[in-house]
Amino acid sequence: EHDYCTKYFSLLVSLGKIAYQTLSDEKRENTLVFDRKKVVDKYLSKDDMTFILHSGILTESTSRTLTKQTSKVSFSHKTVQEFFAAIYISSQSDGQKILVEKCKNVESILEMSEIWEFISKINSKRMCEISADLMSVINEDEETCEYRNSTDYVEEMYEEPLYNIQEMFVSCLQEMPQSENITLCLHDFFINYNTIHDKHLQRLLKQNQTNIKSLNIDMPDTSISLHEVIKLFSLTNLHNLHKL
Repeated sequence: EHDYCTKYFSLLVSLGKIAYQTLSDEKRENTLVFDRKKVVDKYLSKDDMTFILHSGILTESTSRTLTKQTSKVSFSHKTVQEFFAAIYISSQSDGQKILVEKCKNVESILEMSEIWEFISKINSKRMCEISADLMSVINEDEETCEYRNSTDYVEEMYEEPLYNIQEMFVSCLQEMPQSENITLCLHDFFINYNTIHDKHLQRLLKQNQTNIKSLNIDMPDTSISLHEVIKLFSLTNLHNLHKL
């Protein structure tokens, strides 16, 4: 929406591609610090690189040996890198496929939680589409299947990752406009002292009411009754509930 962003949009996208490719490096060798010649010079001209270094978005360090000189480049902070990766994903027609294909399980989705939040602010419609694809991955994850099919004595080892997924989607929803057309997909919910009065969680649960697979209500030693919880979260239409 800003004139300078429009004027230098191609440069922003180029930075975003560098950010995305390094963050999603499967070998994890060049995630935060990467080789200028192998990575950066593919996408930035010499003048653009000079400008970006002066701006402080990228930083460069040089090392010399008797036979060669190497330049290593990094973003000023990982959060900046994640922000530019989100710009790149949001700007690409196949951005949804580009990023989701890197997410193999719940763990890898959580590793990219900051990117999801940035995309939610930059392009909420795209994030709604992405959430459906992420939910497909989450549904197939071994930890999710174990959690939904377990009884209490083994569920704790699987509960935390899914609880973190809920927290991640609540954060994404906070970044989005309050439009009725904004819907994120989530199938596993946790209601406790920390979440019971969270308006965003209430909204998220109501959006997914007919698709909820598991519901965990943990409110011991409280004056709040189950009836009140049901009313507060509109828990009256749980046709696909697999585990309570």
